Amino acid sequence: MKCKRVKLLLSKYLDGETGRNEEKILLYHIEKCTACQEEKERLECVHQLLMPPEAIEPSPQFISRVRQRVARKREPVFLLLKPALTSLAFLILVAVFFFFGSMIGNKIEAQKSMEKQMISSTLEKTIPLSIFSDIPDGSFASAYYALLKE
Repeated sequence: MKCKRVKLLLSKYLDGETGRNEEKILLYHIEKCTACQEEKERLECVHQLLMPPEAIEPSPQFISRVRQRVARKREPVFLLLKPALTSLAFLILVAVFFFFGSMIGNKIEAQKSMEKQMISSTLEKTIPLSIFSDIPDGSFASAYYALLKE
């Protein structure tokens, strides 16, 4: 077999695609020819580099350790969000209480002003306040007069 033919068959040989007779003739030629031996060694190196790596079987504990690490990685994110969510909930509650409190406060103020108007109109009908207009300031009666006017 000639070197040119051997170089063409070396790839097939390394891939296991040569017949038994071709393989015997090829190996016999490679034993005798140093140039083809070197070519075979170079192609074997390339072949080994291009071969897919062997599948690695993980140990039984590997998957459980990975799951534990992932679970641990999730906790800090939740722990960081927990205070923020608590603060947000607190702010929402304060806003709701402020809104309803102001509504209730406005209704109470409106009711108080209506009651004052009713009292003052009833009082005005019963006792006309104009009769107290000549009371001197700073007297005891002027204090009652001021209370009645409010």
